[in-house]
Amino acid sequence: MTATEFEYDGIKSSVFGLYICRFDGIEQGAVPIGSEITVNTVKSPGGNTFIRTGSVYETPLTFTFQVVKYDNNGESQQIEARELAKIMQWLVRSDCNHYLRFEQSGWDNVFYNCSLKVQKYVIAGQICGLEIEATCDAPWGYSELKHYHFTLGSNEQNPFYLYNYSDENGGLFPDLVKIRVLNDCDLSIKNTFLIKNDKNNKKVITTTIKNCKNGEEIIFDKHRNIKSSNPHAEYGLANDFNFQFLQLFCDFYNAKNTITANKSCEISIDYRAIRKGVC
Repeated sequence: MTATEFEYDGIKSSVFGLYICRFDGIEQGAVPIGSEITVNTVKSPGGNTFIRTGSVYETPLTFTFQVVKYDNNGESQQIEARELAKIMQWLVRSDCNHYLRFEQSGWDNVFYNCSLKVQKYVIAGQICGLEIEATCDAPWGYSELKHYHFTLGSNEQNPFYLYNYSDENGGLFPDLVKIRVLNDCDLSIKNTFLIKNDKNNKKVITTTIKNCKNGEEIIFDKHRNIKSSNPHAEYGLANDFNFQFLQLFCDFYNAKNTITANKSCEISIDYRAIRKGVC
């Protein structure tokens, strides 16, 4: 089933009477879905094989869709100039990206963090619809925001298991991590991930903040910023932090992250999993 309306920055297109359509009548076909990888290789000396030296995503996900204005009877209407000005204020932003999603039954809620470009369709001097081009911040979209709150015991007791069901192998930085320290301590939080679910092949990230105080609140974000309610006055937070930010990992075989701490603390984690091939 095709999508009928969209939402941008939390506002639904139906507020403006806009619904998704196709002016050219085409509903299916081959379209790019992003995730285009460039593989760098070198030719092996004296041979005919090529050695892979690395790879990188070269382009963000981009796509276009079209909308038309309908009235309550399902009849198309022209978009008035004043309406268009308000629609442009909503969709075309110079400040930052916002999340776009389509309402479509049978699909996950997928969010694209993107900026939009809008062009109008004009027939006989009347605006009959719009074409919208989205440019995302990555080669993929994201899941709905997931929220977890849990308490960890000291000496790595009572681990919390968090599953990163992303469609991209590797690590992601959560949108937001909040830590509440429950003792005066040097706090270490560890995430252990079994690569390919092999207990003999582990990836371990340990986040350490020294000189924490009881009740202190520490906050990380996905841009790797950190702040604390405790000034860490003697040497400053930068000297008490090891700059190992918590990451959540996954690969084709495993999504389980085991989170432990050396001292008791409360943790809240907000993150969006990566979604591919969903445009």
